[in-house]
Amino acid sequence: MLKDQTKICVECNTVHTVIGNLSTLLVCRNCGNIIGNETSIDIAKRTLIDGWSTIRIGSKGKYKERTFEIIGRIHLLLRRDYKDFWCVWMEEDSAYAWLMESFGRYAFCQDSLFNIEGSVDLYLAQKVNLTERTDVVIDLIDRCDYLAYEGESKGWQDFNEGFEVAQGTTEKFFAFFICSKQNAEMKFLLGEWVDFEDLKLSQIRDWDKAVEIRNEITIPCPSCKHVNIPRGRSLTLALTCESCGKYFTNRKWSKQVVKFNEVAVPAIPIGAKGKIDGITYEVMSFAVKYVRKYKYRWREYLLFNPNKGQVYLSEYDGHWNFMRPVPFFEKPKAKTEFDYKNNQFRLYQKFHATIVFAKGEFFTDAFSITEGTHCEEHIAPPYLLSAEHDSASYRWFEGEYKSRDEISNAFTSTSLVLPPKKGRGYTQPVIDSFSPQSIIQLCFITFFLVIGIQFFFAETSKEKEVFEQTFHRPEGSADQKMLVTPSFYLEGSSKSLVMQLTAPVNNDWFYGEFTLINESDNSEYDFSKEIEYYSGVEEGEAWSEGAIREEAFLSRIPGGSYHINIYPQFSNYNNQFSIRVIRDVANFSNMWLTLLILSIFPIFYFIRRYHIERKRWSDSDYSPYDN
Repeated sequence: MLKDQTKICVECNTVHTVIGNLSTLLVCRNCGNIIGNETSIDIAKRTLIDGWSTIRIGSKGKYKERTFEIIGRIHLLLRRDYKDFWCVWMEEDSAYAWLMESFGRYAFCQDSLFNIEGSVDLYLAQKVNLTERTDVVIDLIDRCDYLAYEGESKGWQDFNEGFEVAQGTTEKFFAFFICSKQNAEMKFLLGEWVDFEDLKLSQIRDWDKAVEIRNEITIPCPSCKHVNIPRGRSLTLALTCESCGKYFTNRKWSKQVVKFNEVAVPAIPIGAKGKIDGITYEVMSFAVKYVRKYKYRWREYLLFNPNKGQVYLSEYDGHWNFMRPVPFFEKPKAKTEFDYKNNQFRLYQKFHATIVFAKGEFFTDAFSITEGTHCEEHIAPPYLLSAEHDSASYRWFEGEYKSRDEISNAFTSTSLVLPPKKGRGYTQPVIDSFSPQSIIQLCFITFFLVIGIQFFFAETSKEKEVFEQTFHRPEGSADQKMLVTPSFYLEGSSKSLVMQLTAPVNNDWFYGEFTLINESDNSEYDFSKEIEYYSGVEEGEAWSEGAIREEAFLSRIPGGSYHINIYPQFSNYNNQFSIRVIRDVANFSNMWLTLLILSIFPIFYFIRRYHIERKRWSDSDYSPYDN
């Protein structure tokens, strides 16, 4: 079909003007009739049940500085997922492209499918080479059981429903594989991941308008025949009946009905809206999950935003984790410890869970998938990385601990009665305001500053000798008598003073009491010192203890004239001692005392953290604290 060509629907007479220059399919926007079909297969009229997308035909945007317009859509309903491929027309380049949308994830793709030559069997976690610079990892293998079209499109309507599909991803690229066993061929569509905000979309439906049209679909309960109106519209694959409470699926390939033996009341009501990390979500469903091996159960809420997709809130003993899907993550093989976003994660637990109660709507067969899913949880509190994989998909979720107050504040429009917090959550941070790295950095900075200041004072200290004299025992003195030094002068303002005492004792002692006296105001500074030194040989080994020199440190001694009164006590053998006075001496004991005081908090912090971490890991089979 050529650009600006006019097409009239034979069923409703609606006039259409072709927008692209090589479109191969045109569907009536009014009745859904196929107006033009230049593909290689017959395409029948299909009912396209609207989902919850805010994108629509006529929406406009920009990608890499190129403007585009949405002119059509191919809707693929998979068993575990859905894919909306919006056909993009770029007028400036006269070119087509595809914008893939799936649960809040978007990828901008080339306009047509590429063939994969040779026989290729895809399996989970397989690395597939597509171009010289592009390898993708398979994280989803599924089947398309329903295919519908809308508007105008071009390129790859070469498959009827019932074909196998797979998804491959990297941190940057998205690949969608289509396998037709009937034609024995495989093709793929390649694109780049893009954030919704980066598309700069306009003329889109806002959330409220998207909600208004949801009453067009109804789903009767297979047990009680009650008519349910799903909020998720075509996205809802399974739900619980509003009347009888039974869980059932809503697809032709799965007609499962489950009656739960347990009953639970969600703390956050189904349908409540809350804002988490600046994004508004609506609660779609609630489930209670149970691990038989550990007799452990928790509660999980599915939340949805049309532009951001599905996220989860999990709660256990009043502790909350907010979980988001990770677009791509490839964990190092056979490692229980690895880095992710500058955090060191460690394997906490492996388990299989079952759903013992559910309420609301689900976008997959949550009951069956949970039964067959192997789960791994890796933690780096307050963060969490969870892996879920089964025979058809490999999914990663990143989470973050949320306090009770954060959850309550997120749902301010709803009166919540949240469960009380018990103990410490396995992702709860030790101290919310600090991290071990910040404590260590602060200690290094503080210690370095204290040591630097001390060495600055040591370098600037004069250490000037102001007095030195040797004293002998007075002749004929058997008892203690007072000795008085000559006057000496201390310069400057208040500064430190060191008294060095030396006595030539050997297996002997000397003791003295000293009083430093300011001769201008008679202020006194008292101190005493004992000198002992003993040595000998015992069992062939020499030993010694004590010293012949001692020091007394006096801080903040004002300047002026001083003398010292000495009251010595001599032994029977020692008859002399010396005294040396040094002015302005740096005192390192203050530095050590300061460092000791500064060390109290980090020592207490890490001891407390050790005991908390040991208790945190006590429920894990992979505790680093086990011998």
